[in-house]
Amino acid sequence: MNSSSSCRTSIVTDRRDTATRPDDGIDILLSVADGDVRRTLQQTLRSSRLGHRLTLVDSTEAMFRYLEDTIQRARPLPNLVLLGLDRDGGEDVRVMQALKADPELRPIPVIVLVGRGDGIRTRQLYELGASSVVRVPLHFADLVDIMRVLERYWGTVARLPGTDR
Repeated sequence: MNSSSSCRTSIVTDRRDTATRPDDGIDILLSVADGDVRRTLQQTLRSSRLGHRLTLVDSTEAMFRYLEDTIQRARPLPNLVLLGLDRDGGEDVRVMQALKADPELRPIPVIVLVGRGDGIRTRQLYELGASSVVRVPLHFADLVDIMRVLERYWGTVARLPGTDR
């Protein structure tokens, strides 16, 4: 992993849930460049009360810096990555290549958020190992609904690496 930019990384944890349900939540790394989408996803995940631990980053560099630091300090890696960084039409593909090329990061499921008309890139993302590719809807309420479905599946049904569930 290689990073050089000085982007910020913020950690957000809903302590009320983790205090009462410490083992139920999952660690989610949310790497989304668009600030409005990032805030919507953050609010949706925090409102669920499932006790997820949420790490927010706003760039590829910040994401890889966070992952590198996590590995170097021998801390648990996130159980799930939500990736929505595609501003230039291919950044998500490059990030998927890097994530799946690293043996320590390869097992982490990655959900990629894409815009409309990304059929060719969607195929590439699945070929590179994306666990799910989700089109970001135009309306806020639809995005909230999609996030709740994803959260229910990945947070309560699916077995994730690094969890006992």
